[in-house]
Amino acid sequence: MIFVWDVGMELRGTSKDVTPTTRFEGHTATVEDVCFKPDSHTEVCSVGDDQLLLFWDERSGTSPVLEVPKWSTVDLHCVDWNHADVNLLVTGARCTRPGAAVSPPAPRPSAQAPTAGGGARRHRGRRDVCV
Repeated sequence: MIFVWDVGMELRGTSKDVTPTTRFEGHTATVEDVCFKPDSHTEVCSVGDDQLLLFWDERSGTSPVLEVPKWSTVDLHCVDWNHADVNLLVTGARCTRPGAAVSPPAPRPSAQAPTAGGGARRHRGRRDVCV
């Protein structure tokens, strides 16, 4: 489960109670990492021990807008969006041997793909590389 918090409300003095503004549900195991899409305060992606790469948009509700099942054959531990090209992501995973690379299957949308900043685009040669 993923929670989005607006701690700025307390810092601005408009609230004394900090509670999650959004709760995303979709991972079936521990969520390892979450990151916001650059220049967006509503779109995030996440990875976890369920080997899923999920994309979320608060404007679309609490379910993933895009699900890439079995993005890796091992647990995914970290993800980050490229700030220079929002169509590129990098993930990190637990590896069974140094230098192993896993090619993910093609994404299968579970709903509408993220659209802000040009939307999702497939890139050839995408790899989940272990170092």
